[in-house]
Amino acid sequence: MLVGIIGDYKENSLTHETTEEALFHAAHHLNTEIDLVWIDTSDAGGLSQEQLEVFSGFLMAPGTYKDPAGALHVIKWARTQQIPLLGTCQGFQHVALEYARHVLDITDAQHAEYTPNAEQLVISPLGCSLVGESGEILLEPTSNAVKWYETTRITEEYRCAFGLHPSFEARFEEHGFSISGRDQDGQARLLELQRHPFFLATLFVPQLSSLFELPHPLFIRFVQAVSASYESFQ
Repeated sequence: MLVGIIGDYKENSLTHETTEEALFHAAHHLNTEIDLVWIDTSDAGGLSQEQLEVFSGFLMAPGTYKDPAGALHVIKWARTQQIPLLGTCQGFQHVALEYARHVLDITDAQHAEYTPNAEQLVISPLGCSLVGESGEILLEPTSNAVKWYETTRITEEYRCAFGLHPSFEARFEEHGFSISGRDQDGQARLLELQRHPFFLATLFVPQLSSLFELPHPLFIRFVQAVSASYESFQ
């Protein structure tokens, strides 16, 4: 089964190295095999339906995207076609941006990193940059994340300086995109899409804490969903 990693790969990038490692940790834990393909964002936008259909899941990688539109193209496909998707860090930001534009009908929704003076900054600068920081996150008791973590309090690492603007949170939740994890100030840190096999976005970078002997629970669940997706099309 094939997983597409959407992002602009950089050698010696810790978040990119650990992305691959975390996927293999989870696959080994589940006694299954996965194949990984990195797809630059500049190439992602040109993927046809036939090309997208060969993937059983997508991971939206951390790191700045050279072509945000390419990333949004893949995110929309995974969301509408019920294909498992996990977005971390920059992936979180673009998952939220795609949802705002195509589900919430905020057609001019923008990301402050690219258009800092736009009116509809769904993704805005954080009050304090979280690059290199770690922090506690409180999970909603009824969320899937609680089932997978088996706790309501977690600590995760970040590599980001932008997040979901609080003024848009209610609209996301009203339209089925639950904020299932918040920091101690109540800021959104984890999004779960309802009525989808697996469509999850984390502002934190869970792959940084994955170990061979202790795979990260979100990656385990993602690979399980990818496996189910693969089997359903055989």
